[in-house]
Amino acid sequence: MHFIFQNEKRKILNNFNELELNLFYLSSLPLQPIHKSIMANKIEGKTNKLTISLVKKSIKDLKAVIGEDYQDDVEEVKIPECELACFIFKEPNVTSPSWYKYLESAIDGLPDTQTSPSAVLVIKTKKNMFAVSFGYGRYLIEDSAIVPDFGLKVSLNAIPSDKIKTVDKRTLEQMALHSRQQAVVPVDFSTFELEVDRDLVKSIEGQIDEKLGSYLKGSINLSISTKLPLSKLSELCSKLHSIYLKKDYQQEFGWIDNVKPIQDPSKSAALNLALVDQINKKSFPGIFLGAPELIDDIDVGGYKFRGPRNGSTYILFPSINSYASLRLSNKNRNPITIEQLKSDKIICFDRDSKPNKKHQWSVYKCIHAEIKFKGDTYKLLEGNWYEVDSNFISRIDKQIKAIPVCKEKLLDLKSGESENDYNNRLASHLKGTCLDAQLVTLKGRSRFEFCDVLKKDKKLFHVKKHYGASSMSHLFYQAYVSGQTYCHFPQCRPEIAKLKGVKKAKFESVVHPKTFKTSDYEIVICVASSKAKPIGDVLSFFSKISLVHKHRTLSSLGYKVSVAIIPIV
Repeated sequence: MHFIFQNEKRKILNNFNELELNLFYLSSLPLQPIHKSIMANKIEGKTNKLTISLVKKSIKDLKAVIGEDYQDDVEEVKIPECELACFIFKEPNVTSPSWYKYLESAIDGLPDTQTSPSAVLVIKTKKNMFAVSFGYGRYLIEDSAIVPDFGLKVSLNAIPSDKIKTVDKRTLEQMALHSRQQAVVPVDFSTFELEVDRDLVKSIEGQIDEKLGSYLKGSINLSISTKLPLSKLSELCSKLHSIYLKKDYQQEFGWIDNVKPIQDPSKSAALNLALVDQINKKSFPGIFLGAPELIDDIDVGGYKFRGPRNGSTYILFPSINSYASLRLSNKNRNPITIEQLKSDKIICFDRDSKPNKKHQWSVYKCIHAEIKFKGDTYKLLEGNWYEVDSNFISRIDKQIKAIPVCKEKLLDLKSGESENDYNNRLASHLKGTCLDAQLVTLKGRSRFEFCDVLKKDKKLFHVKKHYGASSMSHLFYQAYVSGQTYCHFPQCRPEIAKLKGVKKAKFESVVHPKTFKTSDYEIVICVASSKAKPIGDVLSFFSKISLVHKHRTLSSLGYKVSVAIIPIV
């Protein structure tokens, strides 16, 4: 990337108050000085999209809002009604997309490719600082300088609940799922059917009062379509901040505060120290890496670490264990620091092995972690720490305690024993049959495992060793998919009856009865653990959320659902 004001750079910056940013921010043409009268003609009545971020109070220097790699290119400018302002403009190197050469091989005279410039304007009003980004400007901003719930809170307060168009969410389970729902026309928020104890709203967008603008999208930052000119930018930002401070959202969206971003830098610093301590000890039960945004995997050729000796290419998203192994592979290496987590990168590569400029993040931003600290529960998501509300924790713990415990006496799992060996022993002990790793094939659907052990009295045991959040997610999902498919797709029942273990035990009538009722079956979720404690004391908080959801869903289908702890001895 290179800076491109060339000979006109200083002239433009010195007369910045006479310019309307959006005319050249969003243009692919080289920058030129533009006469004010021409600007007025072109800007009048134009709707502009602004992406606005609120800067944390702890940030005092405007330049600190911009990423360290770009701060040398920041220039001070004058903006009407703003106490201070600075500006950065970047244009990427001109490169052709991968498909350009594919077409060029047969089509003559293709037009030259163009680039999308990036710009950020940082302003200081009487009370706050804001960063306004254009193009890919958001990638120039230092993530840690931004208030993480500004855009979402403004949107929840400003968009009428019956004018919602799109909702982005992620589950609060340890192995989270990202999803986006979009309505054809603006609808009531209830249409999106969120589960308030399970889903974390990442962004919403919809129509707003024309006085402010026409459309809002709020997440960490706020995107707004408005006709207000640059001279009104300070006034607009101040109005948005006043909306952010309102508590109106709590009337309909109070559950948003179940998981709240931490604003105190000292608390975040303490949590960071606890995080790196766990990573240096290679203790990862509640820590894993994941892309911090939705990406289109069809365009992804792989990932690499940049920083710790530039690691190998990973076809799938790399793990926290692979990162720690690279950083700590040499005995003489110092422990991992929070600074390294924030400077080391995960680079996404396209199918043609080129780095994807849009998809490269710090390792820190990719960390998903659950930390217990001084009796409270915290979650690190996308580079921001969140505190879990104590009432929310109590509510989930109460639901966990309400899940029945299986009355069957199960065997202990021997240390070092494989799950398959244990399942065979358990099947013999219960006079049942082992179906571990025997997959059911159903036309038009993915293969699934019916259960690990089946008992003649129609108990279905799903068994998994507890070695972290991923193992529990696998266990709960296996039980969930099996129960859903068995209930809703009767054509799977004769296929289950063909399984080797079912035929050997002559359990065909157990899995494929003449009259099928879910209430005849009990799904038993078995967690093997070295901790001889109730399941609520074994699982992490966000794994508990997953178990509560799966229990609720399977119970609503009519199944009896219970849990069991299998001691590892």
